[in-house]
Amino acid sequence: MRIIIIITRGDTIGGAQTHVASISKKLIEDGHEVRVVFGGEVGPFAELLKVNNIPYSNITSFTNKFSVKNDFQAYKDVKEIIKNFQPELISLHSTKAGILGRIIAKRVGLPVALTVHGWSFSNGIPLYKRIISGFIERSLAFMVDKYILVSRYDSTIAKKLKFKKSKLFVIHNGVEDFLIHADEKKEETSKLSIVMVARFDNQKNQKMLIDVCKDISDIELSFIGDGPLLEEIKAYSNDLDLLCEINFLGLRLDVKKIIRKYDVFALISNWEGFPISTIEAMCVGMPIIVSDVGGAAECVEEGVNGYVIKNEDKNYLKNAILELRDDKALLKRYGQGSRKIFLTQFTDQVMYDKTKKIFNDILNNS
Repeated sequence: MRIIIIITRGDTIGGAQTHVASISKKLIEDGHEVRVVFGGEVGPFAELLKVNNIPYSNITSFTNKFSVKNDFQAYKDVKEIIKNFQPELISLHSTKAGILGRIIAKRVGLPVALTVHGWSFSNGIPLYKRIISGFIERSLAFMVDKYILVSRYDSTIAKKLKFKKSKLFVIHNGVEDFLIHADEKKEETSKLSIVMVARFDNQKNQKMLIDVCKDISDIELSFIGDGPLLEEIKAYSNDLDLLCEINFLGLRLDVKKIIRKYDVFALISNWEGFPISTIEAMCVGMPIIVSDVGGAAECVEEGVNGYVIKNEDKNYLKNAILELRDDKALLKRYGQGSRKIFLTQFTDQVMYDKTKKIFNDILNNS
């Protein structure tokens, strides 16, 4: 099959970009033709595509901000790429790409698969944004042949809003089993090391994790990621009397290698889709601590591989960290639990097989 995959941003690497690269790589290895189209500035996403020999087109007029002039130019540019590539199917990712892409697809008569990496009208997102984006999505739903939802949570939201159930399919994110390529092991230290991989923006809540850890001794807390709130959070932590050690590592492209050095993975958020960073941590056998928002907790089993923090419960978060710090056997058991769950449910092959079936069903009108 010939597929064009469109995603809004190429200036960063988040869950959606990682997902697109993984699916594209698998499709190409499977003998299919793929072209990825992304907007904005060329950045680390383009490098990821290059490394994996994935053909791509960058459209600078295509950004996540609405602009009549730029959006009209992006419409023409994407349409021209589609005309030249002659795809059988268009796969869309992220809100802006989902709007622009399906309008073009409708115009040229191509079927659409829209992958939702967390609805833009989920709980936690400002109310006015939820109202506007919810109205837009319901208005354009008839242009989508099938929705791929990365969490059961997003499927529940769609059903409540009366989306056609026959169009909704849950396929959790998956990642390559990169542990088999690991050539180094974590150094044994007396401190419990915790890492959070996330952008510093309103979606994440690094501040809550700092507030809890600041009064706990014998732990090391590291943050990987950049974003608009990074300097603010740095300044906040610098003004605190800390019992723990805090490190800010910035944006890193070698996250898979870095996280092997840590004991525990934490992701404290205000809203989520289904975070790939959590799956990567499970791949290397780490206990998981996540907020109970969106689909973030759908890969965590309490008592098996980690903890789910409900309603910003700081006491529960603190107790979870203390348990893992003080019980090495528990730390090891939860890590083994993560690895087992990953291998059975969240590999890139599991994700790809399910996604390819959806693509084939669309093309076969089934």
